[in-house]
Amino acid sequence: MSLEKSDKATILVVDDNPTNLQLLLDYLNELNFQTLIARSGEGALKQAAFANPDIILLDIMMPGMDGFETCRRLKADEATCHIPVIFMTALSDTEDKIKGFDMGAVDYITKPFNQKEVLARLNSQLTIQRQNRELAELNAMKDKFLSIVAQDLKHVFRTMIGPSKRLAESFDIFSKKEIEFIAQRLHRSSLDTMHLLEQVMTWADIQRDIVPFDPERIDLYESVSEAVVSFREDANRKNIELSHAVTPETWVEADAAMLRAVLNNLLSNAIKYTRSGGRVIISGETDGAAETVIVTDNGIGMSDKILRSLFRIDTTYKKPGVTGKEGAHLGLVISKEFVEKNGGSIHVESELDKGTAVRFTVPKPAIG
Repeated sequence: MSLEKSDKATILVVDDNPTNLQLLLDYLNELNFQTLIARSGEGALKQAAFANPDIILLDIMMPGMDGFETCRRLKADEATCHIPVIFMTALSDTEDKIKGFDMGAVDYITKPFNQKEVLARLNSQLTIQRQNRELAELNAMKDKFLSIVAQDLKHVFRTMIGPSKRLAESFDIFSKKEIEFIAQRLHRSSLDTMHLLEQVMTWADIQRDIVPFDPERIDLYESVSEAVVSFREDANRKNIELSHAVTPETWVEADAAMLRAVLNNLLSNAIKYTRSGGRVIISGETDGAAETVIVTDNGIGMSDKILRSLFRIDTTYKKPGVTGKEGAHLGLVISKEFVEKNGGSIHVESELDKGTAVRFTVPKPAIG
């Protein structure tokens, strides 16, 4: 059992016995821990509040303020209550151990020290700390994500409620052309809602690792051609030139459903954020063992700030000039997951008011 050098955890050792301190410090330093020293309970309180160590190794039998009282005060202080305390003791009485746990300690190390035991208990607490941090981050990300999705749903339903209310309350005063226009808006909003829910469900399935993965030999030309055809109507509606320049019989090895989802997500974004009269093109490049697909538009582009957070599920971005609304950009997050699942990578280059190019790689079929 060993500790990775990159961990560099800080341990506060509290003991009034110089011999015990030196033995333990030498061992901890060999293991690449950063160490702090306190010779008394009072010193431990000051050091812990100032340095915020990862773990406190606390001797019980000290003159003046003993380990029990020191631990109690550490746990009563909001600034130090989160720091795990491991008692160091020669006491073997069960009541003493129970008292230590009642004061807030998480574990015991028995004197004389066994080096493997010390390391095992430290690593155990550091692992728990890391898992707690990761869990807290995941919960925060989940809460932010749900908030973003709720905002998106609220926006979509607002676009449906207004027109549907006017239609319901004043049906008889609208012309056939006006009714057709409102019906088209409602239909488009319904499609947006369904698309958002599908994206949320796909993302949830990815997190649970239940998305089927079945890579096969695919002609990239055919996949790109199908994607272009499926978005032709959307492009025509905005007077956007949509085309591709992928060579026939460009073979790749990928999951067909995932590749289709990536192409659809990227084309949807490109068309959404390209102004009327613009253009969107899909091209390809051969690079060693992979094919690179590039979706390029001359749309509104993105700032560096947006680019840095583009693939984070817990962030929103606003692109003024086309939709003006914030979104969870789930399509890009899902695309990154699918591209990497297939052994590729994805990269975005963009410049405000000039356009965006999204590049992703797809492995070629193995030879032989």
